[in-house]
Amino acid sequence: MMISIRLFVFMWVHTIGTEHSSLTTLLDAALASVSLWLLRNDILSIVACLESGQFSIHSNNSLLFEETMPVAIITGASSGIGRAVAVLFARNRYQLSLNGRNESALKEVVKECVQQGITEDDVAISCVDLAADNAPKSIVDNTLNKFNRIDSLVNSAGILRSGQVLDSDISVYDELFNVNVFSLVRLTREALPHIIKSKGTVVNVSSINGPCPFAGVAYYCMSKSAVDQFTKCLALEMAPHGVRVNAVNPGVTITNLHKRAGQDEKAYAAFLEKSKTTHALGRPCEAKEVAEAILFLACERSSFTTGQLLRSSYAFPNLLYLILIPGASSGIGKGTALRFAREGYALSLSGRDEEALSETAKLCKEAGAAGTTLILLYELVHSFMFEVITAVQIEIQNQVNAAGILVSGNVIDADLDLYDRQMDVNVRSVVQLTKLVLPHIMKSKGTVVNVSSITGPCAFAGVTYYCMSKSALDQFTKCLALEMAPHGVRVNSVNPGVIVTNVHRRSGMNEDNYREFLEKGKTTHALGRVGEVSEVAEAILFLASDKSSFTTGELLRIDGGRGIMHPR
Repeated sequence: MMISIRLFVFMWVHTIGTEHSSLTTLLDAALASVSLWLLRNDILSIVACLESGQFSIHSNNSLLFEETMPVAIITGASSGIGRAVAVLFARNRYQLSLNGRNESALKEVVKECVQQGITEDDVAISCVDLAADNAPKSIVDNTLNKFNRIDSLVNSAGILRSGQVLDSDISVYDELFNVNVFSLVRLTREALPHIIKSKGTVVNVSSINGPCPFAGVAYYCMSKSAVDQFTKCLALEMAPHGVRVNAVNPGVTITNLHKRAGQDEKAYAAFLEKSKTTHALGRPCEAKEVAEAILFLACERSSFTTGQLLRSSYAFPNLLYLILIPGASSGIGKGTALRFAREGYALSLSGRDEEALSETAKLCKEAGAAGTTLILLYELVHSFMFEVITAVQIEIQNQVNAAGILVSGNVIDADLDLYDRQMDVNVRSVVQLTKLVLPHIMKSKGTVVNVSSITGPCAFAGVTYYCMSKSALDQFTKCLALEMAPHGVRVNSVNPGVIVTNVHRRSGMNEDNYREFLEKGKTTHALGRVGEVSEVAEAILFLASDKSSFTTGELLRIDGGRGIMHPR
């Protein structure tokens, strides 16, 4: 897209060809005498872009900026989840390479995408059957010829075939694996060299049938399980190249998939009705909800997530809604508070370091937090948390349980008082506070997000009590999700890998040991680095918002692939 900016002072600076080091002085002088609607820093940014070739000067003294839009290939884009993904990506200013077998339907999708704000020139279509021999090369070449790059690949095409194993001909197996697995692998292999160049992403559309077995669709379940393992293994292979690979695993989603598999309207209506009882949230999923999860995994908001199977089972809340964040004085809690503040949330922050908490509150106000930020100080296990909750005068929409401690030591050496302290802070206090908050969250049909750890699902020596506390928290998340679903409340957790905070220092690591620990983290995380607080905060925001409206009971790993690393 070409953005025209009228800026005669910049034209003057560019004309005299001054070195960048002198531009500061010249711009200061110009801005002192000329009233401009652009700030000085904005102008300097434009200077840098001009020098890099991103700007050009138009004959009418306009400044032209060439915006680099990310490019995504989306298969199965003519209907269902693929179509919803295309429309959402267009709304988020992607250039699109759409694949499908129905040309007229694809053209209708293009019209929808253009209505989201992109142009027809921002869309390429490849009307080709993915099973055709030339399909992968045709799609990739068409994309490169049009856009000269590939940033993301969304493998959304797929089919469903029903039938018991005893009754299903082996040709049914062949068809399912050819479309759902082989075609996906072929296209991914063709696109990968170009995705590596852009350090992009791959998102595979799998199914809840991948991790969960269902009678009558064995071959379909097998095909999706194969896609899941492909996702995790490819994530390990691609991590050294800076490419992230993830999957979404939707539950029953309202599309034409089941009808194309043979269900008539009456049978499909009955199936959707039954789905109200088989899904904890009491309803099937909408395609747009899956699309939101795919966008999250495809973009930089999930920059430390790879090898994840995200069950799908960001409209932000009203500014009068409140989010409670214990542990907000530092680390992930502080980063989460700042991220929510930038979206205009009202915040209730708690912690034990009054000075640090006050600094967090100040930063949140500067970032745009709505209303007055309420600062609450308490020891996490104290009984007067009830007063904390009842003192709140506005509706509580979300709770983020970010407070926690790390206790190190082997079981044989670590006294039980360390066990008690670990469990009191990381588990009991979370349960206690959540019980008090839940009646309020039920009123607003809000969310709970627990900050767990990769040490919940994965065992590590020397931190047994910590692993136990996080595993207990994970089970609390999943069980509470089932209990709260009938009330419209979603409960999820984030399970970070090593994140740069003070938690390890507070557990006893000195600076030298911590530096060595972070350095080792480059080899224990598939992405070759440790994570940042901001990356966890983005995931928490996603789970707390309506962008994840069909996700509950999920343990979302922000672990750089740590959880899928297995020494050999």
